Amino acid sequence: MKLKELLLLTDEQKEKGFFIRGNKDCGEYKDYRSNGNLWEHSFYLKDKRQGEFKSYWYNGQLMRHCFYLKGRKHGEYKSYYTKGQLIKHCFYSKDKRQGEYKEYWGNGQLMIHCFYLAGREHGESKSYYTNGQLIKHCFYSKGKRQGEYKEYWGNGQLFKHCFYLAGREHGESKFYYENGQLIKHCFYSKGKRQGEYKEYWGNGQLMIHCFYLNSEYNGEYKFYYENGQLREHQLYENGKIIKDYLK
Repeated sequence: MKLKELLLLTDEQKEKGFFIRGNKDCGEYKDYRSNGNLWEHSFYLKDKRQGEFKSYWYNGQLMRHCFYLKGRKHGEYKSYYTKGQLIKHCFYSKDKRQGEYKEYWGNGQLMIHCFYLAGREHGESKSYYTNGQLIKHCFYSKGKRQGEYKEYWGNGQLFKHCFYLAGREHGESKFYYENGQLIKHCFYSKGKRQGEYKEYWGNGQLMIHCFYLNSEYNGEYKFYYENGQLREHQLYENGKIIKDYLK
């Protein structure tokens, strides 16, 4: 089928950002922006995208390059910033991400590196600051966090270290200040806090010492001032105060 390429637009249409469409039934298809630049170049089979697809920014730079199979993304996929730098590079299988995935900051530094299985994150996952330093390092199993998780401050110091089981925190959990001092130390079981919990002031003094049962205070609770003086001392049972030692 012969493609119709109409570039004539009224001034009013140009002001409103209108564009002219080609024919989508079968064969080659092109869309143009109001400035006359190509917006989309693709191919259709029975009203569905088929084969190579390209879209462009207003300035003419390539925006997206990918492939379609019966209207669904299938194969290599790339997207770009307006100045031509790569944003994303990944792969699709019948519209679902599959395999290695990379995403980049505008300065070219890697932002995200992970893997997909049937559209869900699966395997090792890393994300980075604009300067290339690591933000997060963790693992996924079919879209849910699994195993060790680490998160970092911008200066490279560890911020959080914990573990996941089927997408929920499970096991020991620690948080740190930017200078490396401990903020919190606690434990989780299937997403709920369990057992001893400690939290510290920036000067290293203990702030809170208490106990949890299914994410509720259960047992002795103590809260300290920054100078180490006791401020609150209570006894809890299933989230309710049953005794206040300072009253």
